[in-house]
Amino acid sequence: MSTTATTTCMMETCDRRAACRGLCWPCYQTARKLVLTEESTFSELERMGLILKPLKSSLPNPLAQAFRAGKNGSGNGSSNGNER
Repeated sequence: MSTTATTTCMMETCDRRAACRGLCWPCYQTARKLVLTEESTFSELERMGLILKPLKSSLPNPLAQAFRAGKNGSGNGSSNGNER
């Protein structure tokens, strides 16, 4: 398995396009499920060569920030009149 960014999933038997950490979305979601169910960690998967380290530092997600600001009553000032 490669340790550099690729255009296809780094799993040898998968030919889908890589989307995150060297994996296609289905393979990444499987890795994520392993982490969420505490069967593994991203660090362990990295050490095993099953996923790549993140390419970017974890930047705050704009949607998550706006959601949390709204929940806290501070809003985000980006109302466009299309709320449901």
